[in-house]
Amino acid sequence: MNKLTRLITGLVIVLLFFSCATNNVDGRYYERTGGYSIRLPETWSVVEFPGLKYKVIVGPVENDFRLSINFVDENFAGQLDGYIDASLEAVSNIHGFTLVQRGEFVTLNNLKGERVEIGVFQNNRNIRLIFYFFPGKGDKKLVVTAGVPSEVADSYYETFDEIIKTFVWIK
Repeated sequence: MNKLTRLITGLVIVLLFFSCATNNVDGRYYERTGGYSIRLPETWSVVEFPGLKYKVIVGPVENDFRLSINFVDENFAGQLDGYIDASLEAVSNIHGFTLVQRGEFVTLNNLKGERVEIGVFQNNRNIRLIFYFFPGKGDKKLVVTAGVPSEVADSYYETFDEIIKTFVWIK
């Protein structure tokens, strides 16, 4: 009985550690510092990346490229469309830049933003970057960026959109 109690106690401690480490509750990842939450596919995970304020969501590897979604916020004293225009101007100098598509995007929680897809050439390969722009509180703007090799991009657009549709501000 004492051995069983220790085993169960140890198991509970391990489960609590992993729950705290992933900050994942009911299939959702909660980024308390950023004040948002998002649901991840079961096979995707959340990792820290040096130099980034928020953790990165990583998925499978496709053609030697790790699919990823990252989050960046910034203060911008203007409307969301002005921020998007300024952001596109800033990235337009990237080698191989092509604006593929720009349009409205709405989450399941009815948060309205925009989805912008661009093509770039980095590390000797064509990459598709899908930006999801959202307004935050006050002047805060959030950019969620998903990246995928161009040759397999068509098979991941729906996955990225479904993940980002679950985005919700929690504070």
